[in-house]
Amino acid sequence: MKGQSNVLSTVILTSLLLIVVIAVTGYALWVIEGSVEQAEYVRVKEVAINLGQAAVTSVCSGYAEVFTLPMRTCGIEFNNTGLIMNVSIVINGVYVANYTIGNVIEVLFPCGKYAPKPMSEIIDYGNTSYVVNDALEVPLVTEKYYVSLGRPVIKLNMSRVVAMLKELVINGNISYLLRIYAYNLSYKVVASTNRVSIKCLGIKSEKPIEINVTSGSTIEVVTTLYSDGKILKKSVTRVGSITLPPTLSITTLNISLIIYNVVVEVG
Repeated sequence: MKGQSNVLSTVILTSLLLIVVIAVTGYALWVIEGSVEQAEYVRVKEVAINLGQAAVTSVCSGYAEVFTLPMRTCGIEFNNTGLIMNVSIVINGVYVANYTIGNVIEVLFPCGKYAPKPMSEIIDYGNTSYVVNDALEVPLVTEKYYVSLGRPVIKLNMSRVVAMLKELVINGNISYLLRIYAYNLSYKVVASTNRVSIKCLGIKSEKPIEINVTSGSTIEVVTTLYSDGKILKKSVTRVGSITLPPTLSITTLNISLIIYNVVVEVG
């Protein structure tokens, strides 16, 4: 009986030890996995920001920028929102020019379930204004945890325009220039790899418009996002006004739009 008792005790102790080892090992693996996913999450945010910056700094210089994604727990997807972006120029409340930029495409980076879980949208780069002063403010990178997906998603959106109003003085003659720059994003999936590049497909220049303006005229840029003919979002931004000397009552304003067509390619 004593021998059987010793055997039973040994079995119980061994079982308890195995349970502890399994529990500790599982916890250690969970910690390691969480650390890996969080590290990848940080790296993917960096790639998303660099990708957006490359769209406005390097790609239209004649070469492509290439990035490598850590895809053990993260991936890349594209969201055709179904929205079309439109830009209008308004002077003293009167629409004088209207341009269609193109479809709004978003680059999505879904990450692992153990990555950070921001329940409300966090801006990692850029701002939510639809009209900005600098091309480097065009990319908007955000992150948010989606309960329906059970994972966080990092998002790159390029649906903004740069508006620049300049006064020109040539031989004592004053005129104004309004330049609008936009970036039309598309995508192409060649192969399922972690290699992502961005490059310029071409530049589209709309025919310049020249109109007469008076001193004190206000200039606004109106951006709209619409689908099936219905406006879903609208933003009005005042970009400046015309200031002329007392001796000059009227001058010309030259309006032009340039669209950079850029493509994100996977593979």
